[in-house]
Amino acid sequence: MTGRLQIAGIVVLAVLACVVSAQAAQYYKFDGRWGSQGSGPLQFYYPTGIALDADGKVYVVEYYNHRVQRFASNMSYLSQWGGNGSSDGQFSYPWGIVISGEKKVYVSDTSGSNNNRIQIFQLTGFFLSKFGSYGSSTGQFNSPRGLAMDASNNIYVIEYGNHRLQKFNKNGGFITTWGGYGSGDTNFNYPQGVAFGAGNFVFVADTYNHRVVKYTSTGTYVKQWGGSGSANGQFSYPAGIAVGKDNMVYVADTSNNRLQKFDADGNWKDTWGQYGSGDGQMYYPSGVFVDKSLKVWITEQYNHRIQRFRPNKPPTAPTKVTVKPLPAYDKTDVTANATGSTDVDGDALSYRYQWWKSNDGTTFTKGPTLKVLKNTETTVGQFWKVQAWAYDGIARSTKVYSEVFEIRGANTKPTAPTSVVITPKNPTDDDQLTATASGATDADGDTLTYRYQWQRSTDGTSWTNGPAKKVLPATETSVGEWWRCQARAYDGTAVGPIKTSAKVQIGPGTGSALSLTATAQGGEVSQIVVSLSAAASVRATITNMAGIVVAELPARDLEAGISTLSWNGVGTSGSKVPGGVYLVRVTAATADGSQTSVLAPLRR
Repeated sequence: MTGRLQIAGIVVLAVLACVVSAQAAQYYKFDGRWGSQGSGPLQFYYPTGIALDADGKVYVVEYYNHRVQRFASNMSYLSQWGGNGSSDGQFSYPWGIVISGEKKVYVSDTSGSNNNRIQIFQLTGFFLSKFGSYGSSTGQFNSPRGLAMDASNNIYVIEYGNHRLQKFNKNGGFITTWGGYGSGDTNFNYPQGVAFGAGNFVFVADTYNHRVVKYTSTGTYVKQWGGSGSANGQFSYPAGIAVGKDNMVYVADTSNNRLQKFDADGNWKDTWGQYGSGDGQMYYPSGVFVDKSLKVWITEQYNHRIQRFRPNKPPTAPTKVTVKPLPAYDKTDVTANATGSTDVDGDALSYRYQWWKSNDGTTFTKGPTLKVLKNTETTVGQFWKVQAWAYDGIARSTKVYSEVFEIRGANTKPTAPTSVVITPKNPTDDDQLTATASGATDADGDTLTYRYQWQRSTDGTSWTNGPAKKVLPATETSVGEWWRCQARAYDGTAVGPIKTSAKVQIGPGTGSALSLTATAQGGEVSQIVVSLSAAASVRATITNMAGIVVAELPARDLEAGISTLSWNGVGTSGSKVPGGVYLVRVTAATADGSQTSVLAPLRR
C-alpha cells in the first residue's frame, strides 16, 4: 500500500512492501524487542535514532514524543529528557543521535524556525551547548536528520531539506559540505542516514534516490550501489545506515521493511526482515546501530518499538551420515541418519537430506529430499548416496555425503547355522554360559552376524525364553536348571532359520558348600519340601511361567535335613492365584555366606 505522512510541512512518501528474505542468506537471529505506542517509560511514538554508549546503555530518539529515552543495557528504563519546544534541552521533532568518544550526546533537532539545530548533552541528558539555525548557508540546517562521528569526534550531519551533508568539529565549527539536490554522484534527494567507518569513509543513505553513496571523509566521491526495487541489493526509501566494527555496512531498507548488509564496497551479504509486527518482522525500520558484539539494533517508526538481532553462527557439519539397511534392496525403504552437529549459539538443530542417484556410480542427479528413501523410488542396479546438513532455523552447516551404495534385487535369507555350541559343557552355578554359532552362509554375499535366544527348563523338556544375548551371566542360572540356546544368522535385512544347541544342566559350583533340593506339590495348600545339607535361612519366590512374581514366602531359619514350607495360594495382590503351572525358586543362605538356589515346578 502507499501512504503519505505530513511532517513539518514536508510530504514524505511511504511505500510499504512485504519482502521475505531468502532463507539461505539469513545469518541474523531475533534477539529481543521492547516498547509499544505511548508516552510512558519504555513506550515510543515514532522512534527514529538509536545509539549505545561505551557502557552499553541505550539511547532512543522519539520523533513525535520530542524526547530522548535512556535505558540500561538490558533495556530497563533509566531516564529521559526533552519535551516539545525550542528552549535549550527541548526538541521539535528530533531525529538522529550519535555519542562521541568524549561521552557527549549529539541530537539533531529537525523542525521549526527556532530549532533546526544540533544539541549537545551529557550522557545523563544535562544540556551543554548547541549549534545551527534554520537556513541553507553553511552552518545552517533544513531538517537535519542522520548523524555520524569519526575518530577525531568530527560530526557529520545529513540534511533532509537541503539535500546535503555538512561536516563540523566537535564544538560545531564548520569544516566542509557537499551535496545538493539531484541524482548525480555528489547530489542527494532527501537523504536521511549517514555513517562513518570501514577505513575512514562516509556512507550516505540517499533516501529518495534509493541508494547508498560512499565518499572519503572530505567529500570525494568513491562509489554507489542500490537502485529502486525489492531484490537483494536494491532499496525502497532507505533511511538508516550504520557501519559495524566488522567494517560491514548495515542499511535500514525502510519501505521494504527489512535490513540489508553489505561489505564496504557495496557487495551484498545478507537480508533479513519482512513486513509485520511479529518477532523479526518490521514496519518502517528507520534507525540502525551495530554494537561492539555486532548485535544490530533498529527502531521501527510504525511498530513503535526497538528490535535487536544477533549474528547467527551456522552449526557444524554432521560428523557422520549413515544409511540403513545396507545392503539395500529394491523392496526395502532406506533411511538416512545424520549425527554429530553442534551449534555454538545453542540453537535447536534439525537435519535436512538430499538423495542423489546414478546409473553408473559416477554421474549423480538429484532425487527426493526426505529422510526415508522409499523403495518405489529405486530400481535394481541404481547407485545412491545421501547428502545431509544441520539447520538451526536460519543457517545451514556444510553438507556431508554418505557412502555410495547399490540397489540389489530381492534379498536371499541366510542359511541356518550348522553349529551352536555352549561353553562350558558341564557348567556350575559359578559359570557364565557362552553360545557360539557358526556355519551360516549367504547367497548374496552379505556380511552375517548372529542373534541368540537362551531358553531355560526345570525338567529338560518344557522350555521358556530367557535373555536374548550371546553370554548368559551366572546370576541368571540356578542349580538343577537346564539351558539351551537358539541362534539365527542376520544379513542386515532378514534372519535365517533357527539352529538349537544341545542342552546343559547347571550343577553346584565351588562356592556352593550348601546342598539344596526342593520339590513342590499342589493342592489347596501347596507343600514345598526342602532338603538342606546344613542349617540355613530359606526363602521361596513363586512366579508364573512368564517370570512374573505372584507370591513370596518370608524367610525361615531351617535346620539341616528335610523341612516343609506351606503356601496357601494367596498371591501378592491378596487374592488366590488361578490354577495352572508355576515355578518355585527356593534360595538358601548359611551364616558363613554360602548361598544356592533351585527351581521346582508347581501345579495348582
